[in-house]
Parts: sequence; structure tokens; C-alpha cells
Amino acid sequence: MKKLFLFLKGILFGISNLIPGASGGTTLVICGIYEDTISSISNIFKKFKASFIFLLFLALGTIIGFVGGAKVINISLEHAPYIVINFFIGIILGSIPLFAKPIIKKTNIKYFITFLVSMIIVGAIVIVTNIFNKSTTTVIDNLEIKDYILLFICGFVGIGMMLLPGVSGILLFYILGYYPTVMNAIANITDFSNIGSNLKVLLPIALGIICGIIPCAKLIHLFMKKFPVGIYFAILGFIFASVFSIYYSFYNSEYAETLPSVLMLNLGIIALVVGVIISYSLSLIKNKRI
Repeated sequence: MKKLFLFLKGILFGISNLIPGASGGTTLVICGIYEDTISSISNIFKKFKASFIFLLFLALGTIIGFVGGAKVINISLEHAPYIVINFFIGIILGSIPLFAKPIIKKTNIKYFITFLVSMIIVGAIVIVTNIFNKSTTTVIDNLEIKDYILLFICGFVGIGMMLLPGVSGILLFYILGYYPTVMNAIANITDFSNIGSNLKVLLPIALGIICGIIPCAKLIHLFMKKFPVGIYFAILGFIFASVFSIYYSFYNSEYAETLPSVLMLNLGIIALVVGVIISYSLSLIKNKRI
């Protein structure tokens, strides 16, 4: 029964990692398996059998969540992008109190600079990306060598971001313009007639994840232990910059060429509010307030 629940939690972890702004790490915390996950990854060679069984059932659920969730999100982005984008923003905004409250009274010039640098780095990346016209709403069919390198880096860094509570791993793909390409490859991985093209996208990411998962888990454990406040301020800066990055990329895409109708505007506002409520409610569950 424990393995079944672990599998189901893996599905939730997989789905949450597909939504820019949603945090897979926070999902693990809410599900009560964050420490076990980090420990199993960090000690995979020391406690191989127990760690392998734990990670196996978590990974199986995660794969199911990835594939199924990608199909739903792909369809939603195609038919109602404005609503989906606002829902993503709501998810991000709702997570801010979770990280701001524990550290807001500890603000000083050093941590404020950390916060600003984190925001500036993300903002600079998204602006440069859009200058080179890599749309975050267009599937990239012809990948170049630099794309494979960036996908590997996204996989390497993204797995670490997925494990950090409050940080969205998939957001890095969104910022760099690979989000629709990756989502399309995941959603259509079972389409064996196009398996070659999908694997060209997913293999460098998978290689990056394999290479990065253990060192990232160890690094997260070390930094969260030694610099907890500084890490939280950096995360908060990343979260604020994420709101800018998603809106900036969206309004510089082909979706912005057609203004949303009044109905879509209202539905977008509702989606944003729903996203805030869901994200904030999950943070309350994490803190055991509801």
C-alpha cells in the first residue's frame, strides 16, 4: 500500500513539474516525502536497495504524470493560451507568502542584493532570449547543436530546481524558449511514428538529469543547511522574476497578435485567482494550517 501511495504522489510530482511556476519540490513537501526523496537520491550508493525501490515507484508515477499532464496542458495552450498563462501566474503569486513570511523580518542589505541579483539574472535571460526571437509558444522543429547543449544544461539545472521547494524546474525551459518543444515531445512520446524526433529532444534532457540529479541533491542539502536565509531570498527573487518572464514572453509571442475577447479577459482573471487560491492553499497545507 505504501508503494501505491508513493506511485500516486509521483504522479502529482510529475504534473506539478510541467506547470511553469508550480514547484515539484513543494509538492514533495506537501506529500510528506521531501526529505526521503533527497536522502534516497543522495545515498543511492550507500543504501542502494531501499533508495532504489523508493525512487523506482516515485519515478514510475512521475513518468505517468509527465505524459498525461503534458497532453492536457498542450491542448489547453492550443485552445485557451491566455487562460492557461494567467493560471500559471496565479500559481506563482500564490506561492510568494510561503517564502516571504519566514524571512521578511531577516531582511538586510546582503539578502536584498541576493534578491535583486536573482531577479536581474532571470530578467536578463528572458529579454535576451526574446531578442533572438526564440518564441516560447512555437515548437522548434530543427534543433541545432547549441539547442542540444542548452537542453542538456536545462536538464542538469532543471532537476535541481525541481527538487527545490518553491522553484519551478520547467520554468527554465519556458524562459529559454523550449517549453512547447519539450511539452510536445513528452505528450507525443507514445507516437512511435515520430519517436526519432521526440527522442532528439528528450535524450539530451534525460542525460542532463542523470548527470545532475545526485550532485544537485547533495548541493541543495548543503546550501539549505548552511545558507537557508540566503537561498530563500534567491528563490523569492526568482519567483518575482518568473511573473515578468512569463508575461513578457507571452506578449512577445504570436498569441499577443490577437487581443483576447472580453470573455477571455474575464476568464483569464478568474484563472489567475484560482491559481492563487490553489497555490496558497497548498502552502497552508504544508504549514499544517488547514
